[in-house]
Amino acid sequence: MPFDTLSYEDSVDSKSNLLQEDVFYQDTLPQLLGEGYTALGEYKTAFFTCPSNFHPLSNDPLVSSLWELCTGSLSQLKVGQYETMSPSLAKSITQEVQGNQVHYLVTIDEDAYWCDIDLKQMGFKDVNQDHFQKTPVVSADFKLYVDAIKNPFVDLPKAVSLRACYQNLKAIEIIDSKHFKVIWEFEEDVPYNAKYLTGQLRPIASHVYEYWPNGKKIVSSKYQDNSNFAFAKHFCNHWAKNLIVSCGPWMLQSYDHTKIALVRNNGYHHPYSALMDKMTFIYKSSPISAWQAFKNNELTSCYLSPLQLRDLDSYLTKESSHDTKVIEYFSKIYYFVGWNQKSPLFENEKVRKALTLAIDRDKIIEHFLKGRAQKLSGPFMPNSSSYDKDVTPLTYDPKEAIKLLEEEGWHQNKLLGVREKMEGSKSLALRFHLSYFLNNELALSICQYISTSLKEIGVECKLQGLDYTEFMDRYKNKNFDALYMGWALSPPPENPSQSWHSKQADKKASSNIIGFKDEEVDRLIDALRCCSDPEMRQSLYHQIHGRISKLQPYTFLYVPSQIFVYRDSLKNVCIPKDNPELFSQANIEEVCPKIFYMNK
Repeated sequence: MPFDTLSYEDSVDSKSNLLQEDVFYQDTLPQLLGEGYTALGEYKTAFFTCPSNFHPLSNDPLVSSLWELCTGSLSQLKVGQYETMSPSLAKSITQEVQGNQVHYLVTIDEDAYWCDIDLKQMGFKDVNQDHFQKTPVVSADFKLYVDAIKNPFVDLPKAVSLRACYQNLKAIEIIDSKHFKVIWEFEEDVPYNAKYLTGQLRPIASHVYEYWPNGKKIVSSKYQDNSNFAFAKHFCNHWAKNLIVSCGPWMLQSYDHTKIALVRNNGYHHPYSALMDKMTFIYKSSPISAWQAFKNNELTSCYLSPLQLRDLDSYLTKESSHDTKVIEYFSKIYYFVGWNQKSPLFENEKVRKALTLAIDRDKIIEHFLKGRAQKLSGPFMPNSSSYDKDVTPLTYDPKEAIKLLEEEGWHQNKLLGVREKMEGSKSLALRFHLSYFLNNELALSICQYISTSLKEIGVECKLQGLDYTEFMDRYKNKNFDALYMGWALSPPPENPSQSWHSKQADKKASSNIIGFKDEEVDRLIDALRCCSDPEMRQSLYHQIHGRISKLQPYTFLYVPSQIFVYRDSLKNVCIPKDNPELFSQANIEEVCPKIFYMNK
């Protein structure tokens, strides 16, 4: 029988809560901090690209991080453990299967509140202040989030990407202000990651984003027949997109073109979620200027590129560096060159393979990254069980690259120095632009090397440095020849559907940025979606890895080492997996900033 309002609380009590308390927050951290600990100190770090706005569905990595700090989601990972769910904005999530549907019943924590905001201090003078008083987090806030990402007219890149993840989420059914039902519909079996995706649902403040500044509802009855379009139009360009309305451990205090300041939300219902008074993001034009700011004691921490390692070694010999510590680890980011599959130059598998064979990745790692990286052969992290270690990266072989190009009819024009091929009565030259982010010295150096390497096999690769706005516009519209960029993967269970399923290939702003299509990969991803057997899941991941590696839609380059430099006043900087005495059953191999704290 379906749950209803009257029986809801009894139903929750009689079923197992998917959210399990985190021992680290319950026992370990309180013991580390000691009795009577008070959050103190200001954590200062750098950012390199000024966001144009703070829209809750912005694809800007910094803005996404700020919303994570200031709102959070229904559940959170246990510290140091993937594929776990512990309480955050929800205090319980239970599951019930009904026919071809699975229902997740959510109870929002009764102490979860949206913070009040002083609009005049934030520069908003003509907005109804009543919207920004302290108000409870309610079911409608999560429904608004789902409605926004499911709305086909909301074309923000993050919304498009999330829409692919939540394609089988049918609806959110509100029971009352603190209880709602997340309804997933499926054909054969429950999607493996449905519970995790449910736990990752975030709230968007419905008391703000559904209204005009004067307090009137944005979508009125006159838009009833076309409400999706009307809502999307106003939501994407909402008047509050330069605010972050907080219900999480941190609150936006102030921002300008030089810095963004967050302060601790002392009223947040999980007291150990923010362990410092203030967090300030300071704008720096490049990693080089951030490193200089760290040496000048302006920053608490920074990440270094391999180009700065020599200077780091020199700095660590000085007396002024006595309070400096360094930790190094591989993060969930890999770098690649993506070949646009809609271009006639890259539609052939042998051509893509030839381009990869012409690029010496060992040289990139040793020369440009000073050995602080590892090669990879496919779309998963080398330290993940999803990565098939039996699939090795292609070996640098320019002679084989030339052979493959010749076999496909790309012959050298000795006068022009570029390979050409006859397409009907027209001659097509193997000439293209490689786009990359400006203001990144390492990216420029690597792209220059790639261009030179391809020239040696008769391929003309012109470099095209783009600022963030133009780069994201070309990304959104798939308007490029080839891209050099980094791809940050979400925590396990990995979801290859977003980047590799054909359903996303022709959608603007989707994570399938190159328009990749392959029936075999689609079949494997579809089989993975509802598979819960660990061995079979690993086998499917490995098959996906092997197939994509064979087709070479990307030239998978390297996974960089993260070099994190910090003051010794910053505590709890460690790799959970390497510290089993603090983190039981940990499997995460990177630092966890949310547990950093400052000593007295």
